[in-house]
Amino acid sequence: MTDLQKTIEENIEDFSDNQSESGGVELEQSGNDFFSGITGAFKKKQTESNEIINKEITKQVLSSAKRDNLIAVSTTNEKVQKLQEKKNRFNKNFEQKQLNVVEQDEEDGKLDKETREKLIQAEFDNAKEDMKKEKELSKKTVKQTTWEDLKLHKALLKSVDDLDYTFPTKIQELCIPTVLSGKDILASSLTGSGKTAAFLLPLIQKLYKSTPQNYSKVLIVLPTRELAFQCYEMFQNLNKYTRLRAALIIGAVPMQKQEAELRRYPEFIIATPGRLLDHLTNSQSIDLDNLEYLVFDEADKLLDLGFTAEVTQIAKESNQDRQTLLFSATLNQDVNKLVGISMKKPIRLNANPDSQTSDKLKQFVLKISEEKYREPALLALCTKFYKDQTLIFFRTKRECHKMAIILGLMGIKVCELHGNMNQSQRIESFEDFKSGKFDFLLATDLAARGLDIKELKAVINFELPQEVTRYIHRVGRTARAGQRGVCITICVDYDILKLKKLMGKDRNKLEKVFLDESTQRNLMAKIKGFERDVENIMKQETGEKQLRKAEIELQKAENMLKHKDEIMNRPKKSWFQTNRDKNINKRAAKEALDKDDFTEQNNNQQSFKKNNYGPPNKNNQNKGKFNNNKKNGKANFNKKVKRN
Repeated sequence: MTDLQKTIEENIEDFSDNQSESGGVELEQSGNDFFSGITGAFKKKQTESNEIINKEITKQVLSSAKRDNLIAVSTTNEKVQKLQEKKNRFNKNFEQKQLNVVEQDEEDGKLDKETREKLIQAEFDNAKEDMKKEKELSKKTVKQTTWEDLKLHKALLKSVDDLDYTFPTKIQELCIPTVLSGKDILASSLTGSGKTAAFLLPLIQKLYKSTPQNYSKVLIVLPTRELAFQCYEMFQNLNKYTRLRAALIIGAVPMQKQEAELRRYPEFIIATPGRLLDHLTNSQSIDLDNLEYLVFDEADKLLDLGFTAEVTQIAKESNQDRQTLLFSATLNQDVNKLVGISMKKPIRLNANPDSQTSDKLKQFVLKISEEKYREPALLALCTKFYKDQTLIFFRTKRECHKMAIILGLMGIKVCELHGNMNQSQRIESFEDFKSGKFDFLLATDLAARGLDIKELKAVINFELPQEVTRYIHRVGRTARAGQRGVCITICVDYDILKLKKLMGKDRNKLEKVFLDESTQRNLMAKIKGFERDVENIMKQETGEKQLRKAEIELQKAENMLKHKDEIMNRPKKSWFQTNRDKNINKRAAKEALDKDDFTEQNNNQQSFKKNNYGPPNKNNQNKGKFNNNKKNGKANFNKKVKRN
């Protein structure tokens, strides 16, 4: 599998690694009591049951959304398709995947050709680097740690082999023995380094022989539903040859079904903090008094999203004799506070290299002369350089959706992932992109943390993120687990210094690429031609949204009348945080972020004036003195009045 960029030229050779090569561990079946009772039929049945469980959870989310009329009558892609059919913009015989909107002829200009050559050269450079590293490794006599060295059970070794994990990553090599020793862990590692397997493998190892009890033993808390679902899938893969159970506790799934599942006391609970506290407060289905292991994954993201109070409450309600594992890509001040509250003498494990990003990541900046050329630049990247398995990040949901419509009108297969979509739509969109049904995934920072897409070739930043951590986690979606990848950020001239600041120590890795001005103008004309169509589609969606909202309110009113007695007799729910509290916390976080941006901008302006305009104007100095004298005079006058 390659995670390098594809270009439109078909004669380019593929120099990517073959990641599907075996090299895993061959297991000895004889002489093992564990495997003697497990037949091939049992393994097959266990795998099928795991798949059924995953499908059932997705089905529950989709069915609950449909029941509440949350799924639109027609999707954005369907509206775009109808518009295309109506106007016959494109030839029906053209295959959408091979569609090339911008003709690649000599009129493309030298800059376009240079850009293409640079991106292709990145493929050659990566291949050469891999060959050099292989030669260096072959010369070294130091033995690399294997999965057998970590003393994992053969059932887990078999699961790891099925996933084609040849060798453990650095964070796995450090964490697994330490977790097995029973000590608290505070671990930091780059995204895509295998943190999930680093804590799941030793926990499964500790519990696979344990007898079922009337309580759950492991609680794993994650910031988003997507990450929780992903962790649940990883558990199913690693738990293939053991009989442990896990419950996925997230929003958008009926509480009653989750309560019934929790009453069966699964060994593992994988949850988001909001829904977990809802169960703790309003149901008798869960109890953390006997919890043995507590895991906070993506702890910095948990705190960034405003879950500080919830996470603290979970830590307080859990068994105080538990083992606690905390994983975070960055260890900031807030994370250290959480460590003080929830952990006892933790061992700090740092698997982060000097570089903030993977050494197999190529980083480019696409310079544009004016802000108005940002959309044409993205269109050029999506039609001239990358054709599939590309993730594009946006700051706002509106811009993300607008570009999804424009790219759809150009005949490009895209899907979206942002906060305006309900849970079922988000899961469906993400799974469709992973399966190859869509070529581009357009997302806000909702998807920037933890999402694992194995074959992702490139990440495109439509504009700069506001924080260093956001940039790191955006680009961390590609070049994962030893694979190669490319990141391109679209920048106006004055943003390049800010980009280098975000990159930190990696700023020297940045390479510049350009687009020909004629190409930008041509694509801008195409985008302007779509303005009316984009406006009409967005108006239709607004009308449908208002209609769905009215239908939901009507259905609520009907239910209140029909089931009035039952509803009134229900015990009143209590909430850990009210909606007002949540909004206040969100507003405070946003104001703090805006304040940081304003301070940085103000400092930049002051340094600009100092460097370019020389000493301050004398008239301005005199004006300042006059204002000060005026204030002093007014103060003296007020003193005299008081004395009189």
